[in-house]
Amino acid sequence: MLFQKLSSLGLPTITLATLTKRLRDVAARREIATRSSELFAKSTEGSCPAEDIIEVAELMSSKARDISNGDSTGGGYRSMRDMGELSDDLCWRFENPNKIKGFSFGFPKLERMLDGLQPSKLYLLGARPSAGKTALAGNIVTNLAEQGIGSVFFSLEMPDVELRQRLLTSVSGVNPKKSLVSGITKNDLISMRSGLNKMKNWNVFIDDTDRINIELLRAIARRAVHRDKVKVIIVDYIQLLRGVDPKSRNSSVEEISEVSGKLKALAKELKVSIIALAQLKRTGNSFQSTHTEIARPTLESLKGSGSLEQDADAVLLLHRDPAINASEADALLVKNRAGSTGEVGLDFSWRHHHL
Repeated sequence: MLFQKLSSLGLPTITLATLTKRLRDVAARREIATRSSELFAKSTEGSCPAEDIIEVAELMSSKARDISNGDSTGGGYRSMRDMGELSDDLCWRFENPNKIKGFSFGFPKLERMLDGLQPSKLYLLGARPSAGKTALAGNIVTNLAEQGIGSVFFSLEMPDVELRQRLLTSVSGVNPKKSLVSGITKNDLISMRSGLNKMKNWNVFIDDTDRINIELLRAIARRAVHRDKVKVIIVDYIQLLRGVDPKSRNSSVEEISEVSGKLKALAKELKVSIIALAQLKRTGNSFQSTHTEIARPTLESLKGSGSLEQDADAVLLLHRDPAINASEADALLVKNRAGSTGEVGLDFSWRHHHL
């Protein structure tokens, strides 16, 4: 049967590339046909929630597109005998000593600890309000963009234009709001115009939909990855992302648990890095110190926020005390499945943050 199908494709007269493309097309069609039958059954029986049907449809589209493009669909049932992927990783590391395998994002010390931004992983960046988590995320977007690595930034709190101002600050070294305080000099204007020209060529996308729900975000992310080839997704911030499961409406803890679990699943499905920003609790010993110095955050600062800590592959907490030094902060890597934990310093000047 297989050989008859290959013969019908005109095997003797077509190139291997053309044959491969046609076979992928057949496989993608088969995936669509199989899933369509499932969708029809779920849609007509009436007992399945519409959100579940929509999720199946989106997964069908995503997997069929991966098959058509020749991308690995990942996951599945595998024998321990299949060591190809692990063997390839070991060979790469032997041939590339002291190099990171993931994306470089502009912070060398953190890159070495995390092995760069890795596909299929969820990174949690937590901080108290105004501690600089959005500024750090903006610098990461800038550093990735200047390497040609695309990203999509879901800004649930900050409007599009304000986020663009933050990114312009990062790339130009000039705060666009400076005119409100001391005025913009000619050199400042030149730097910002140069920054704007750079930003126009970035493969960066912004979605500032207010209180977007997790399913809509996942649908937009799937399109961004397949259509616009983005490799990194940033969510600012996770507590503002709404769940869709009726059970999660009972409490914020259950809602955040749903959201974090689906973000982790999305990272694995799309094979992208997801950086989710999070507000840390003000309650607890971490923020009830009687001293003027602000206590350093810990993983305990995330407690009560559902399964954030459990779902994240790495947790990075920012600590900044403006009363001591407003331009410096500490980045505390308190969880890291890929390697070691530790602490590095950040320079929160208006220019690129260096470690």
